[in-house]
Amino acid sequence: MYELKITQSPDPRMWYAHLIGKCVPLLREETDCYISRQPQGYINIVKKADAKRVRRKHEPNY
Repeated sequence: MYELKITQSPDPRMWYAHLIGKCVPLLREETDCYISRQPQGYINIVKKADAKRVRRKHEPNY
């Protein structure tokens, strides 16, 4: 299983701007973005330039 590690957010309005360095769920990968789930439960995008896909090492707490 994989998840996304947020590496940057040049746009402070993106939902994950305050989550730099944290991991978020990876639901699926599209051509130009990842599909993830916000902590509030909403499904939203993560720009590919702003995250990297990493292998999940533990049970998620999100």
